[in-house]
Amino acid sequence: MDARGAYIVIFMAGILAGFVLRYIIGRIAREKREQDAVYHARRLFARFVMMAPSLVIHLRMDLARPEWTRCRRFTILPSRDVPLPAWVRDTLVYFESEHLDLRERVAFLKQVGFVEEMPPTPAPVFVMTEVFVALMYEASP
Repeated sequence: MDARGAYIVIFMAGILAGFVLRYIIGRIAREKREQDAVYHARRLFARFVMMAPSLVIHLRMDLARPEWTRCRRFTILPSRDVPLPAWVRDTLVYFESEHLDLRERVAFLKQVGFVEEMPPTPAPVFVMTEVFVALMYEASP
């Protein structure tokens, strides 16, 4: 092999090493970002637990029941005295009379991206994200 061939081989090896190194660095950076996102979600969830411990207990108990394990929707009603509308049949119901500042707590969940509000209905209906549900199960006693 002449000198020109050797230079070409070295040049190609350098390009290949550059691609491999770039892939490895990108993968490490991506894993770090994912770890940071999980850490951030856990911190926000811990903050929510401190804000509304009784609501968290209630949510965990409801999600642990076999008929509600796949349910992700919930609504807020003023009290148990309010007759339940027909559309809440497949929706968890929480009452403002039983949980202090319930609307503000749910507004926090909405703000941090743990719940999303559905299109307008007579009472607000929210959908829990899978991240939120996973954190509920992960932290279950």
